[in-house]
Amino acid sequence: MKTLTMLSGRIKRLASYKTILPAFLLFITVLILMLKGPFGSERIKELSAGLGTLDMRFLYSPSDAAELFERLGAVGRQTYTRLLTFDFAFLMSYMMMQSLLISALIRKANLPERWNKLNLLPILRSLLDAIENCLLLVLLSVYPVQYPAIAVIASVITTVKLGINYAYIALVFSLGAISTRASMMKKITITKETRQTI
Repeated sequence: MKTLTMLSGRIKRLASYKTILPAFLLFITVLILMLKGPFGSERIKELSAGLGTLDMRFLYSPSDAAELFERLGAVGRQTYTRLLTFDFAFLMSYMMMQSLLISALIRKANLPERWNKLNLLPILRSLLDAIENCLLLVLLSVYPVQYPAIAVIASVITTVKLGINYAYIALVFSLGAISTRASMMKKITITKETRQTI
């Protein structure tokens, strides 16, 4: 717990426009490569005749994974392997941007200290993403041999990861609304104090 508190505090101290902007630009660059690159998700969708990657599906089955690998063919499976390998760069850039943004919004909203640990949520998401990638890479490496149990575990991890991602989006919007309200209240207070002084 103490280690997590220290990590959360360090992220909070790093959070500023000087760190968030470069993190955001890095994230956008990696995201474009993940989507549009020669081994991107759009290429996987094309090679799989529209099925697309597994890491954006809720509760896919072992048969869904096998069907995707079959449709991809040898070249497609190689492409998918490259995409999953590059995804480690994506999850790091995404985690960095998310954690810094949450920290900045919590600070701007003037929330109590205990809220700071929410900036660790993206780290959990990225950890799950990394485990998911490793499991899918294992399934790809042994294909056509199939391990349904590994596919089930990967599917559950994917579903939890996506759930956390939606929670992050809701959190950012909520913190944005709270920080906007806090800023407005501060301006109103300053205006009242100025009028009273006059």
